[in-house]
Amino acid sequence: MLVPLLLLVLNGCSHKAGNAPYEGAAVYYWRTIWQLSPRESDFLHQHRIQRIYLRLFDVVKKDGVPMPDATLRFSQPLPKGCALIPVVFVSDDCLSADTTDSSLACHIADRVVQMGQTNDFIFSELQIDCDWRTSNQAAYFAFLRQLRTALSHHGSFRLSATIRLHQLRQTPPPVDYGVLMCYNTGDLTNYRTRNAVLDAKEVRFYQQSLGTYPLPLCGAYPVFRWQRLFRNRRFVSIVRDLNVADRQSFAPVSPGLYKVVKSHSVPSPDPSAFGLRLFAGDEVKQDEVPADSVLAVMHLLQTQRPGINRQVIIYSLNDKDIKRYTNEEVSAIFSAE
Repeated sequence: MLVPLLLLVLNGCSHKAGNAPYEGAAVYYWRTIWQLSPRESDFLHQHRIQRIYLRLFDVVKKDGVPMPDATLRFSQPLPKGCALIPVVFVSDDCLSADTTDSSLACHIADRVVQMGQTNDFIFSELQIDCDWRTSNQAAYFAFLRQLRTALSHHGSFRLSATIRLHQLRQTPPPVDYGVLMCYNTGDLTNYRTRNAVLDAKEVRFYQQSLGTYPLPLCGAYPVFRWQRLFRNRRFVSIVRDLNVADRQSFAPVSPGLYKVVKSHSVPSPDPSAFGLRLFAGDEVKQDEVPADSVLAVMHLLQTQRPGINRQVIIYSLNDKDIKRYTNEEVSAIFSAE
């Protein structure tokens, strides 16, 4: 079970009537410390961000037991002008085959409510992010029902969930609405994957399922980029912020593909590791999505699913990501139909 938690009651919460997603501009915040840069604060104000989907913690298995991990720490006050929607990522191996065991749901509900009270924010919805499969669908859906019951002991809340493209062909989860994750669409470990962040060809593959999916949906779109390290065309790791323009260390091979010309070490994406060694001959694929590609996918989804872009969420609010887009491009994404 999760670590012992205080049972705190959050009073005065109410949710918006009905199951339809919201309208307007929203962002995900997916870091372990709440601390906005001046650029990020200006971004919230300039683009009139109405909601922040705030990842509070992950639930992962440690020594065979589901435990909280990577909990968000608050180093500055939360903004007053945006509604906050807590998000919890649940690793699918934490789902119990015993669908009558509600302990995981109860502990998550209690911990989210506790964090809300401790950090002085009121919320009326909880979102769960989980990459469930057909084999554990029954356990996941039972968990969501138990979570809704556990939340009802603290007040009145909506419950939402992320929906990956491949899950459009499965039974929808028992939540009020879903957020379709239009990113991480390709197999990042496959050398042949053209762009693992967002590829319109991958989206089109699920286009027909989108039109008949019986759950209210809104869309979430990427503004981030990553770099994939390959050795002998075998995936090694995701890396970020490599200076591939450094011609002493990298040589361009083709658009988005670079070869390591000098062995060197870079910071590891795993904060517990000492570093990551790049060897001469390794290859780096840089996946990023220009605004016009995001808009093209948004139009594709809107054609198949009218209204999916009434609320647009970008992933994620991060200084390094948002600065690569102009204000006009961001405004176009938030206002796309």
